Amino acid sequence: MILHPRRRGAFPAARPVSLRARFAPVLAVPVIALATAGLTTADVVAPRPASAPAAASEAAPKAAPCRVTAAAKAAPAKSTGPAHRTEPRPGKRRYPARIRVFVANTGSDTVTIWDPRLEETLAVVPVGDAPVGVTVAPDGQHAYAANSGSNTVSVIDTSTYRVVATVPVGRQPFGVGASPVAVYVANHGSDTVTVIDQRSNAPVATIPAGPLPHSVAIPADGSRVYVSNNGGHSVSLIDPRINRVVALFPAGTFPAGVALPGSALPGPGRVYVANTGSRDVTVDDPTGDPVATIPVGRSPLGAAGAPYGDRVYVANARSDTVSVLDDCLLRVIATIPVGHRPEGVAVEPGGERVYVTNNRDNTFSIIDAFTNTVIGTVPVGLGPEGIAVSPH
Repeated sequence: MILHPRRRGAFPAARPVSLRARFAPVLAVPVIALATAGLTTADVVAPRPASAPAAASEAAPKAAPCRVTAAAKAAPAKSTGPAHRTEPRPGKRRYPARIRVFVANTGSDTVTIWDPRLEETLAVVPVGDAPVGVTVAPDGQHAYAANSGSNTVSVIDTSTYRVVATVPVGRQPFGVGASPVAVYVANHGSDTVTVIDQRSNAPVATIPAGPLPHSVAIPADGSRVYVSNNGGHSVSLIDPRINRVVALFPAGTFPAGVALPGSALPGPGRVYVANTGSRDVTVDDPTGDPVATIPVGRSPLGAAGAPYGDRVYVANARSDTVSVLDDCLLRVIATIPVGHRPEGVAVEPGGERVYVTNNRDNTFSIIDAFTNTVIGTVPVGLGPEGIAVSPH
């Protein structure tokens, strides 16, 4: 759900939006950019069998079973949140004991930590230079902020709200995601992904990725790592067992945020990619076949899926809206007005609330996922971009 490079300094009311990671011309970059990514055909496994027919660039929605509906029938107790509900849930909301919202304030060099139960800011943590991406480990014990200006990742103890380690990574780190054992950092300026071991807080691998790696998405079981290549019209699929790119999934123009609806459910699901340049979302199935291309607002950037649901939320930076997509219907079902220049998106573990950073307002919006309306706005630091919710 991570966004763009930014120079340090003041954040005026109107800033230039034509940035290298989004709209700069990309010269002769093919969809499957092996040469640009430093890969050979021996390094990359094709995302679908060679005998399968090539998909059209504008793929029509493909008939497929709804993964969340199937999971709900098999185990209703695990399917929580508003994934396939049309009416608000009665009674008082249940809050996980340790849920927190983490916001990377790029212009303030800080991370704001907010408690949705108390509805108050718990801490503002100084980190590195120009933090863009932020994520929380699945056990909820540490948060990780990618500092694009200092080429580091700050490790935050979520119980003390202090930085306990600063890890060197590649140039201009943007997106960051955490599996149960490792942290994956998209180095936008190095065309690589750094792997950090969570126990030692040390880099253990550097993986060649596509051009201008942007955002990272990882399902709850950590079995796959997806990295969007902003300059390559593709998403790299990394096998965490060997820390290598094993497939490239197709995407649109300047792909940015990656969302995995139902990411806490067993087995792989569809992959949603917000394409900033083509104003749409590419939907790929788990094998890399295009399923649909869904038009959304202008400059879609951040994206996130409901962990146990079939909803995907996409922040349209130049439309000041959030598009709500349905993984079963493969279409936009709602468009929600938010603040100015929405960028990062995060969904609560139960799917009941969605959080969206408003970069020009220095706030984040709280969306009720049952009614698809904004129910609150919270002030944070300067130029907020990435946002994450602790899973516990």
